[in-house]
Amino acid sequence: MKRLSVAAWLLAASLSPAPAKDFGMERDAMLAANAMALFGIEAPLTETVAPTATEGYRTSEQAATDQLAVAPGLKAEFLSREVGNHLDMMAFWPAENPTHLIGCIEGDREEIVAGKWNPSVQAISLADGNVTTLLRGMTSCDGIRTSPWGTIIATEEEDDGG
Repeated sequence: MKRLSVAAWLLAASLSPAPAKDFGMERDAMLAANAMALFGIEAPLTETVAPTATEGYRTSEQAATDQLAVAPGLKAEFLSREVGNHLDMMAFWPAENPTHLIGCIEGDREEIVAGKWNPSVQAISLADGNVTTLLRGMTSCDGIRTSPWGTIIATEEEDDGG
């Protein structure tokens, strides 16, 4: 009887599936190995990239460029430093051959000076970085799209249906 149970255990062990591979790890390794062909970069950023600011956006000693972390093989530069605080969602306009980024400013509705509300939707020229405020006074602009017919659709992120 003992031989039969040992034989049954060995048979069951041999028929068990091999340990499952980690799909996520395999995918990450494949993407890293093919980063140049797939994305035009030498390698992705690693988790070891540390933030350069100690608190807030940056320290007074740091330049804005000190806040950039890009993958090897890429370069980055600022298009504009004049956009309102809390720039969030962006869409290219027009959809074909864009000349501007249209961006949502996700800030609370506030009067920044007497009779002037906070920027809510701004256009940023891709040619020179000039910023034009298109809409003011929204609460948390947080959805922006360029429609197929060329208009911009902007939405508020409010729980009261606004």
